[in-house]
Amino acid sequence: MDAFYASVEELDQPELKNKPMAVGGIGMICTANYEARKYGVRSAMPGFIARKLCPQLVFVKPDFVKYTAASEQTRAVFRLYDPAFEAGSLDEAYLDITAYCKEHGVTGEQVAAELRAKVTAATQLTCSVGVAPNVMLAKVASDMNKPNGQAKVEASRDAVMAFVHDLPIRKIPGIGKVSEQTLNALDINTCSQVIQQRAYVAALLSSISCNFLLSVGLGLGATEHSSRGGGEDNGLPGRKGISCERTFSAMSAPAALEQMADTLVQHLAADMAAEDIEAKTLTLKLKTTDFHIRTRAATLPNYVSTAAQMLPPISKLLKAELPVEIRLMGVRGSNLRKIQKQGAISAAGSKLNALQRMVLQGRKQQQPREQQQQQQQQYGGQHLQDGQQGIEWHDNEQQQ
Repeated sequence: MDAFYASVEELDQPELKNKPMAVGGIGMICTANYEARKYGVRSAMPGFIARKLCPQLVFVKPDFVKYTAASEQTRAVFRLYDPAFEAGSLDEAYLDITAYCKEHGVTGEQVAAELRAKVTAATQLTCSVGVAPNVMLAKVASDMNKPNGQAKVEASRDAVMAFVHDLPIRKIPGIGKVSEQTLNALDINTCSQVIQQRAYVAALLSSISCNFLLSVGLGLGATEHSSRGGGEDNGLPGRKGISCERTFSAMSAPAALEQMADTLVQHLAADMAAEDIEAKTLTLKLKTTDFHIRTRAATLPNYVSTAAQMLPPISKLLKAELPVEIRLMGVRGSNLRKIQKQGAISAAGSKLNALQRMVLQGRKQQQPREQQQQQQQQYGGQHLQDGQQGIEWHDNEQQQ
């Protein structure tokens, strides 16, 4: 979706369409409309910096209930082409249209144009589409003709290699400013140069990073949905965790850190609501200005899914780290389960096999015992009585 949060706000306040506007506040902005982007204002930028770039910038408070409702309207369109589409976030999705194209005798470009038109008709919002042989290339292509455009990478080896040959390495999802600087130091500025410098990549980087970068250099990516999907519901979460993080200029003011945490929790809650999942363990991730990574986690007595439920334990984890100067913050939910909607339990149960029903029954019987044990557990000689603030804490610190 194009500038999704900002575009949704412009539907409610049409007068903002011709004004530079950002969703967020002085501490951090979630996104900006295209008028604001002309001044250099962008997502995940501290609001006070955005205001310096654009003094007339208008701030709008995020409303994730509204964004989630708009997202569901777009997903109703996506399901027409791929019922099992994979949701990347509220404003991003991956569709496998192979079967649809064969069944209806149409091309990927025709489907992209039709999908864009239907999304606009249903929501009055625009989206940009990338058509490609794999997820990575489709993601890159979707950014090429924004807003309200589409691009295609032909499904042939020559076309793929030609596409990635001069593609800047920073265009690849997952490669940020720090990774870009590291690769630039190895004389890697484009995807094709990864292959040229593969000896250095293999010698100096981890095996996981090496495999990822070599795939990028060859234009390879996933061609099937991950298990989590975004369409049909099998009653299981389909993923181990869900997270949201932002990189920004050095930040140390407690008020700004609190606002960033609030923004990230709002994002996380919206993404969890979109997938109908809730979490029992929350993790705060901080990257300091000297590139040390701290992760602090709290396992809660009950499952949580809303921002109001998740912000207090995340804030408590953050306050325990102050004072701190950071350049990245992230929040993550894990130990997930699907939210059981009223009337859906029996329907879901009918789809489970005998082994799954036995496992679920065992979990139901075990949960009361686990809760009783948690309430009696001691940490460092002190019994925590913070209710949903967390009773199990995990600390980890490393350098990256």
